[in-house]
Amino acid sequence: MASRRHIAILHSGGLRSLVATARVLNQPEPVRLTLIHVHDGRAAGPQRVEHLRQQADYYTLAQPQEIELPHLYEDPTHHQPDGRPEAPLATPQLLLAALATATEIGADELHWPAAVNGKMDATAKAQEQQLLIQQLAEAEAPAGVLGPAGPKLVTPLLSYTDLQVIELGTGLGVPWELAWSCVLDQETQCGGCPACQRRRAAFRAAGVIDPVFAPAGVR
Repeated sequence: MASRRHIAILHSGGLRSLVATARVLNQPEPVRLTLIHVHDGRAAGPQRVEHLRQQADYYTLAQPQEIELPHLYEDPTHHQPDGRPEAPLATPQLLLAALATATEIGADELHWPAAVNGKMDATAKAQEQQLLIQQLAEAEAPAGVLGPAGPKLVTPLLSYTDLQVIELGTGLGVPWELAWSCVLDQETQCGGCPACQRRRAAFRAAGVIDPVFAPAGVR
């Protein structure tokens, strides 16, 4: 009997990670699924981890593999040209760490649920990062560890618009209330930060009620 395909998901506890998880679990063939989370130093890190664990419990998954890279976002001396507190090469560092963990646990694929709402320049950038990280991992690995038999870096949602992500998740019956989007460190999602605004716009475009921001009694 063939062994089940082992898929790992780079999981933030957010909306797209939730949809990527449901997508894998709804594939026709049974799979083994592992969630990988990077503690990257963002302000809402505790909330993301809590929602990640709630999602794992909802889908009856093992607790996630966790990686500590807090320097990616918490160092105030590191800024991007637009002012964002982000270390240089943050995304490549994150992807390499996740791919290394996926290799250690014997995963066949690592899913990076990036989605850029159809923006062509952002899509091209993500595709280049995907290709370069895969090539670097294969070049640096000892013979026989990665290569053709190692984890493949996959971007299952990259071609999706935000509306399509919501439509896909709704069709899969995902528990939207378990996805954390807000960038702020507080008990509830603010609804006004860029991430919350993007989330609200996506639900409006899809004509779907978001339980996180729905008026009391509306579901």
